[in-house]
Amino acid sequence: MGLRFAPGQAPAALGVPAYGLVDDVVELRAIVGDARARRLGERVAEARDPGRILEAAFVDHVASRDDTLRAPVVEALRAGSVMDTVAGSAGLSVRQLHRRSRYWFGYGP
Repeated sequence: MGLRFAPGQAPAALGVPAYGLVDDVVELRAIVGDARARRLGERVAEARDPGRILEAAFVDHVASRDDTLRAPVVEALRAGSVMDTVAGSAGLSVRQLHRRSRYWFGYGP
């Protein structure tokens, strides 16, 4: 079972930069610790809808930790805007946008 996050939301939910997860399989206990992973595993195993339990465990983290720049940057990049324009509209330099993108997505914009 796994979670799929909207672009850039994994770091807010998991508390780790996306570049630390790219091209790797990371066990939940490595991110949240053994005790929390065990409790969550027990709840998921007993649930009628395990996916909903897993999702609920992280949805609050996204709302409370999400970077307010992420959504407009994702939207601008999806629309095909060039990096200079996206960076400028977000109040960032191109280099800062690249660093934020690596944190959010695991790679540059």
